[in-house]
Amino acid sequence: MIKLFLSIFLICSLFSSVAQASDQNTFDKAEQEAQKVIDACWAISQEDRNSIDNSRARKGILNSALCMRDHIIYLSETVLFKGDSETQQEVEDSLQKIKVGTGQLYWHLNNNHKRCTKSFCGTMYYSSHNSTTARAMENILKDFYRKIAEYNDDYHTFTNPIPKPEK
Repeated sequence: MIKLFLSIFLICSLFSSVAQASDQNTFDKAEQEAQKVIDACWAISQEDRNSIDNSRARKGILNSALCMRDHIIYLSETVLFKGDSETQQEVEDSLQKIKVGTGQLYWHLNNNHKRCTKSFCGTMYYSSHNSTTARAMENILKDFYRKIAEYNDDYHTFTNPIPKPEK
């Protein structure tokens, strides 16, 4: 009886390990797909971000954040919430609130605290709010890809357009 129990346990463990490996491969692929988009969105603004002009660098960082936001909206409309215009609008509205809220919070944190004066904080913090917003969009984008992979929502059939730099 113990041998039968152990045999059943080992067989179940084997199938469980195979399923977990398959799930891990799917999640790894999701991470890779998300990273391709993230890298492409950062590449779009490389020239601006390398500029010595602070406003141009800040604009470049924001453009990368907006590129990722636009791709999240694309995934919302074409995969996760396809045909559900109400949820799609809620996703878009939420992303706008995240962009504005994160940007304002980090602007105040880095540029408006009581010890911050023009000479103390300096322009190096003028773009940090956009960097934080972009990192938030990166995380959300990864979460969208993970959720697509988790539910296998057309994951293997939808085409993933990678953003291209403007010429």
